[in-house]
Amino acid sequence: MNHLFSFRYLRRSALNASLLVLLVLVSTQSFADDERYIKINRSIELFGRVYQEIINNYVDEIDPEKFMRAGVDGMLNALDPYTVYIDERGRDEVDLLTTGRYGGVGITIDIRNGAVTISSITEGYAAEKQGMMIGDRIVTVDDIDLKDLPLSDIRAMVRGEPGSKIDFTIERETRDELLTFTLVRESIRVRNVAYADFIDDGIVYIKLERFSRGSGGETRQTLRDLQRESLIDGVILDLRNNSGGLLDAAVEVTNIFVPRGSLIVSTRGRSSDSMRRYVASQEPLLPEVPLIVLINENSASASEILAGAVQDLDRGVLVGNRSFGKGLVQTVANLRSNSQLKITTSRYYTPSGRSIQTADYLGNAPKGLFAIDTDSLHTEFKTVAGRLVYEGKGIDPDTTVTKPEQSRYVGQLNRRGMIFRFATHVVHSKEYAGTKPAVDDDLLDRFYRFLVEKDFEYNGVGEDMIRDLREIAEKEHYSSEFLKDLSVLEAYIREDKEHAFERHRDEIKRELAIELASRYNGDRGKIEIELQSDVQFSAAIDLIKNEPLYRHQLTTVD
Repeated sequence: MNHLFSFRYLRRSALNASLLVLLVLVSTQSFADDERYIKINRSIELFGRVYQEIINNYVDEIDPEKFMRAGVDGMLNALDPYTVYIDERGRDEVDLLTTGRYGGVGITIDIRNGAVTISSITEGYAAEKQGMMIGDRIVTVDDIDLKDLPLSDIRAMVRGEPGSKIDFTIERETRDELLTFTLVRESIRVRNVAYADFIDDGIVYIKLERFSRGSGGETRQTLRDLQRESLIDGVILDLRNNSGGLLDAAVEVTNIFVPRGSLIVSTRGRSSDSMRRYVASQEPLLPEVPLIVLINENSASASEILAGAVQDLDRGVLVGNRSFGKGLVQTVANLRSNSQLKITTSRYYTPSGRSIQTADYLGNAPKGLFAIDTDSLHTEFKTVAGRLVYEGKGIDPDTTVTKPEQSRYVGQLNRRGMIFRFATHVVHSKEYAGTKPAVDDDLLDRFYRFLVEKDFEYNGVGEDMIRDLREIAEKEHYSSEFLKDLSVLEAYIREDKEHAFERHRDEIKRELAIELASRYNGDRGKIEIELQSDVQFSAAIDLIKNEPLYRHQLTTVD
């Protein structure tokens, strides 16, 4: 069995597999309590009779498999959000984590402006080799029109057995005719380390995107390669937006940094098999080198295991924002028909003994379903050096640094895909002949004209407020003078909106530079541009260079 952590919810289906879930619950459970055994049998009998009665006698004909699936979904929805049924298509996501590979052509797709669009391409695989490009819009896959299909279904269509062929019909910017591609699926190796390099004198920056099979060895080898280049004086490990992966992988990566013999994490559940302690079994690679771990609200599960161990053992300083708060362990049980049940079987605890699971995870459960007192989770614990840490709310960083919020204007540009579309236009423009242009005033002016051509209209917060106020005024019969003044204010807001582009010019310039860097220099170039204005990264650099302050963070007891 594989212990998995949070990744996007996996789709579920199939009558036989759903029935098997019920049978497994009965046949494999050791019943010490006769009363409990009787309750389970009565419940299964009731479930079956209700199901059969509705299928046979409901006024409208019902699909038996879909109805059973709805029943299974109803049961699982009463539990935590990580206990899910996984159908055959969903197994690709499990395989990705457990093997570090999947069958595909090396593209990532999203919905942009209503079209299935290639948002990134993995170097070295079929899509890149055959000339597919970011921004290409996929019209058909194997002659199947993708219009109105769920994105999850389309992704499942693109993936498949390595060696199998797949046909695409593509729309491309500046091309009137449709393009066709016939690609052969390959075994795509997932990169855990998205970026690793020296970014300052002796300081290494590593961005770890996930904890799949092999991430420990990949991270260790990455550091060894960098050690051969130069002396490492400090490490910044970026776990922001890393939603987790395998428990074993989290332990392996943590083992690179913490002392041998240190408790990294422990798990506890109802069964004796779930009671485990994971201890660092190898010598750390950089035992004395200062370490900073970047976390944010999207750092979850396996990321929190690593961050919690580093904090509790006083091995490094956490910088950023409070983490997500997922302290539940899932076990994947194989059913049949290539389906699985991912079920929460235990909680994990950091070395100090704290659970970081957000306390309200059972918020959807019917009253009386569980016997748990979530208020008891808010307890103080201490690190090795005696610093206070807390449970039941994620992991608080040692140094909180909050990133500036994106402006409403730029947010609307991104939601409408305007920056993405303009970058696609630039890539295909004959003016630049395949050379990345400088993001200067001339390019920004071109972008503004592009927005005008595409009829982009910004909806400012002031407009929303005026509209709401006008509705209230008319409903409550405010005076005509008030409505007149409101119209004057409305005119001022419209006039000011014309200058929104100029007000946010610097932010637009940064976003456009990031998008163009991803087109011309891949993920590496994109990350390098992002770091230039990253306040959390800058705070980490300043802290790791200031040894007295760094040591103070690790030893000061509140």
